Amino acid sequence: METPSEELTLRDILEILKRQRVWILTLPLLFGAVALIYGFFVAEPTYASTATLSVAPVQVQAQLEQRIQVQQATPITFEGLKALALSEEAVGEVWEALRKEGKLPTRWQDQGNVRGVERMLRDLEVKDISPKLQAANPNQVPPIVASFTVKAPDPEVAAKAANLWVEAVKRKVNEIPLQRLKASLAALEEQLPPAEKAYREAQARWEAFQKATTLSQDKAELEAKTGERVSLDQELSGLERDLSAVRGRIEALSREAARQARLVPLNTSPESLAIIGKRLQEAQAALKQETEKARQAYLAAARALEAFKAGERLPIWQAELSAYTDGYASAQARLIALEKDLAVKRTQLAEAQSRLAQYKAEIPGLSVENLVAGLTVEEAQALVAERLKEADARLKQAEAAWQAYQKESKLTVLKQQLGGFADRVAGIRQRLSVLSTDRSRTQEALGVARERFNRFKAEIPSLSVENLVAGLTVEEAQALVAERLKEADARLKQAEAAWQAYQKESKLTVLKQQLGGFADRVAGIRQRLEKIPTERAVLQTRLQAVEAELAKEPKLLALEREIVADPAVAAVIARGGDLQALVGLKLKNQELNPTHQKLLSTALDLRADLAALEREERALREEEGKLLPQVEDLQARVAEEEARRARLLTELDVARDVYNAVYRYAETLKQMASRPKDRLREVNPDVLRYRDQILDLEAQLAALDAEERALREEEGKLLPQVEDLQARVAEEEARRARLLTELDVARDVYNAVYRYAETLKQMASRPKDRLREVNPDVLRYRDQVVGLQAEIAALEAEKAALNRNLAEYDRRIQERRAQIAAQEREKEAITLEYNTKKAAYEAFRARYDQIANLSGADLAFDNPNPEYQRLRSALIDAQAEEARLLARKAALEARIAQVDARINVLKDRVARAQVEQDTLSQALELAKNAYLALAQKRTDLGIQIASSQEAWASILAPAYPVYEKVAPRRGLLFALAVALGLMLGVMAAFVAEALRPQEAPSGGSA
Repeated sequence: METPSEELTLRDILEILKRQRVWILTLPLLFGAVALIYGFFVAEPTYASTATLSVAPVQVQAQLEQRIQVQQATPITFEGLKALALSEEAVGEVWEALRKEGKLPTRWQDQGNVRGVERMLRDLEVKDISPKLQAANPNQVPPIVASFTVKAPDPEVAAKAANLWVEAVKRKVNEIPLQRLKASLAALEEQLPPAEKAYREAQARWEAFQKATTLSQDKAELEAKTGERVSLDQELSGLERDLSAVRGRIEALSREAARQARLVPLNTSPESLAIIGKRLQEAQAALKQETEKARQAYLAAARALEAFKAGERLPIWQAELSAYTDGYASAQARLIALEKDLAVKRTQLAEAQSRLAQYKAEIPGLSVENLVAGLTVEEAQALVAERLKEADARLKQAEAAWQAYQKESKLTVLKQQLGGFADRVAGIRQRLSVLSTDRSRTQEALGVARERFNRFKAEIPSLSVENLVAGLTVEEAQALVAERLKEADARLKQAEAAWQAYQKESKLTVLKQQLGGFADRVAGIRQRLEKIPTERAVLQTRLQAVEAELAKEPKLLALEREIVADPAVAAVIARGGDLQALVGLKLKNQELNPTHQKLLSTALDLRADLAALEREERALREEEGKLLPQVEDLQARVAEEEARRARLLTELDVARDVYNAVYRYAETLKQMASRPKDRLREVNPDVLRYRDQILDLEAQLAALDAEERALREEEGKLLPQVEDLQARVAEEEARRARLLTELDVARDVYNAVYRYAETLKQMASRPKDRLREVNPDVLRYRDQVVGLQAEIAALEAEKAALNRNLAEYDRRIQERRAQIAAQEREKEAITLEYNTKKAAYEAFRARYDQIANLSGADLAFDNPNPEYQRLRSALIDAQAEEARLLARKAALEARIAQVDARINVLKDRVARAQVEQDTLSQALELAKNAYLALAQKRTDLGIQIASSQEAWASILAPAYPVYEKVAPRRGLLFALAVALGLMLGVMAAFVAEALRPQEAPSGGSA
């Protein structure tokens, strides 16, 4: 019976290991040998290189407890620095630099789907080696110090990659504060040109205002007028004192004369009174004549004033002066900008010319163009001769095209048509401005007439609504108005019924649409018919020119050449062949002249175009003949419908007005029902006069509106034609410019190639010399110089045009100012004459009224009282003096009114000019300050950016090649391999022991 196996003891384990020692020794030796072979022969050596970067803290201001304190703060943490360093952008920059230099190791190159940058990241390492400081100041922050390690199979590559890596990281860290500054600088760069433009425009507007303003003259005139007004007031005060004294003397003399007359009675005989009365009548007649003369002079002055007001152009001229001033300001601003651009372009041109001269001086051997680079002088001569023929053919073709364009061009005709339409549009717009002024005057007169009408209506003491009821009692008027109200109501209903029936059966809209379509078609046909003669004349002119050229050109060309000119024959003769007999013989051949064929084709095309124009003209004439009767019929029908519509509308409006007037009359009479026996008086004629004036002014206003609408419609029709002509003129101008450019280019190419040929002739003594290629910088700067010269020429042409425009604006401004001043002086003189004549007439009228009330008894001087006679004589003298003083007073008041009006005008002009001056000055100052502030801020930001390039991050220690290998570590590999082999050997020993067959136990008896 077997006993169960016991647990393994240490002795059993040792016995097992001893029996299986082959596994224990073989596997460690095998793994160690493999590790040594891999470390010495298979593994790629790896070297490491490290660079150190320091990020210093920056000082920031913080407001703590109402105090500004300076604290230190790091612009980036180590984690952020590590993320930035291991970013694809930074590593990709290093990888790309190594690839371009050809130093990229195999392990970092792209392989399959794995990019080289991702493989390179495995050999990069960033460590934080920042010092741990315990600063006494809590605001002090230690810098961030990081090491950047790169592992590569070559020490120099590792050092190069580490330096590139740390340089890229440093640059990106330093760009962190610069991004905000650069963004601010970019924003400033965007804001600076508009600010400069605004400043230049404000400066130009200020200069134009200073050139066009009359502020100083107006101020001087205002001061003079104010002084004159003061002197006139003083004179008027003295005159009023004298007048008061004279009136007081007249009153005292009258009382005293009356008292003396009562003391001694008059004894004037009837004959004396008759004589005195006759003389008084003669004096009254003479004074009446003088008064009539004064009245005629006053009316003539009034008519002259009205004529001046009708022809007054001050508002128009002032508007034109304002427009010219604005145009002058715009041109001045553009001129300032052009001068700046010219200065910049000239500086760039001078720099490009100096660079071009420098590069041309550095060219050792002459080469006229890269076209002949690498060829010998002899080969270049042949090539340039061929190109010269091509350039000559191109030049002739361009000249022919230009001549053909000059023959067939319609630019002059189009410009004339455009000028006519543009002048008509300008005339329409000028008339519209005049209409606006007339409308304003008419509306002002209408407002005055309505105000007078309402005032006179308010002054009527007893109301009479119409002269129809004048003389009737209120009761009789009520009965008459009630009857008329019924008639007006029936008339209104009849007019409304007629209007509604017309609206239902009217075809006016349909007829207008049909008429509009036919009229537009007829207008289009006539417009086309107007163009056809011009096109036919152009085509006929071209056809005549082409036929003349065709008559000069032969149809066939005879070509002759020697037989030996053939290259094959010449080669046989050169080898001594039997073709010497052919020398001197010529071949003659004929072929079609291509110029003749081209001219013939052109002539046929022109004849076809002429035939097509004739067919088109006949077709258009036939269509016009068919359409005109329809248009005339539609016009007659539309006119009839319009007349009917206008008649019905007028009837309806009249019926409504009559009904409303009669209804108001009835309502007014109801208010007077308490006085049925009162008789109504006739309406004040002033009411009727102003009512008629209102109607006339309203009619004038309606006529002005109708004329304005017609002008607007005509302008709307002309504007598309003007735009079409402008487009066609622009197209012709573009074609002309294109042909001129082609001609200039062909001439330039021909001249350039000709100069090349002449230059090569000078080098004919060195036919085997090869020409080198031109430095590309020469060509680049040459093209730049040519472009800048063209731009400068264009800018100078524009500058000359602007100077001419400025001179024209200046001339027009001075002319308008002189015209305005002359018309203002004329207005002042006419107004003064009017006021003077008016005052004289009023004085004569007052004197005439005074004398007209006298009788013969008033002029009798036969009172025996001498004191009475003295007093009466003194009274007459005082009255005459009073009349003279009144006339002087009226003249002074007229002059004062005129001076006041002029002072008000000058005050208004000075106020507006002063406001405009202050506004422009303020705008100029604001624009200048804004521009200078932006320019100063840009300068400050530039300085700050330049000083912040190396502000934060700096390289403490660059990487150097370290020739000590960091991989593979052979000792470690060997030790690990042996340990692994030993472990696997022990395991293999136990497995082998377990798989070993059991030995048979020895036999025995119990």
